Amino acid sequence: LGAQGGRFVITNLVEHAAVKIFTIEGTLVRTFASGQVPGAQVSWDGRDDKGELVPSGVYLFMAFVSETGTSGVGKVAVIRQ
Repeated sequence: LGAQGGRFVITNLVEHAAVKIFTIEGTLVRTFASGQVPGAQVSWDGRDDKGELVPSGVYLFMAFVSETGTSGVGKVAVIRQ
């Protein structure tokens, strides 16, 4: 994961991966379907599925491939000033 122009880039994703981003409490805030994950990476602009900026906090992301059951998790901090 890396910051890139105000975006967080999740890299090294396997082919056909989907990504979901959750609050630390477990509320789903953003979903990237497998078709939205080109080139083994996804770029998150800090917005939820409604297009609104998420508040400061720690967020968990989960990448997974439904067909194989392969998954991975990580976390990122969003800091708004």
